[in-house]
Amino acid sequence: MKAIGLIKIEEGLVLTDPTMEIVDIRYPYPETLKKMVVEVNFKVDDSTFSHSRSYTFDTEGNDLVYNDALSLIKSHEVLKDFN
Repeated sequence: MKAIGLIKIEEGLVLTDPTMEIVDIRYPYPETLKKMVVEVNFKVDDSTFSHSRSYTFDTEGNDLVYNDALSLIKSHEVLKDFN
């Protein structure tokens, strides 16, 4: 997934035209599915820079499928700019 322009990943980390790869999606409480943890890797073209970060999302406790996970990711303030 790619974003265009300056993207503020966190305080002090702004990337230009970064690419984001979803590395892992986990459910730390599989018996209830109340949380989903998404690990992503950010990269910048023509650079060796790479930054990994995990984001935690509250879920409805339903059986989540891939599109539901993407919808949650797309609702995040930082991750919504990646297509």
